[in-house]
Amino acid sequence: MWNLEYKITSIITDNRSNIIKAAKLLKEKFNIKCIAYAAYILQLAINKNLRFSIELQQIILHSKRLINFFRSPKQFEHFKKAQEELNYKSILKPITDVLTC
Repeated sequence: MWNLEYKITSIITDNRSNIIKAAKLLKEKFNIKCIAYAAYILQLAINKNLRFSIELQQIILHSKRLINFFRSPKQFEHFKKAQEELNYKSILKPITDVLTC
């Protein structure tokens, strides 16, 4: 129907079971290779092991508090003004967390 065997040669996946099953079906039907998303798997391993280090947990907690401080409207204005004075090309905004799962 879509002629996938001529358009897609491989796909990159995370390790969720539904995605792995879909990739397996694509491989069987269209001979499309499945490549595990290494950065995602590495992040899962790192996050799992971060829980065992009290020192790293304290650094993460202090970092989150600092980021939350600059997310308040008043403090963000100071943060933005400092970036403008330093001639930043674009204004950076604090990000709390970026989770992949």
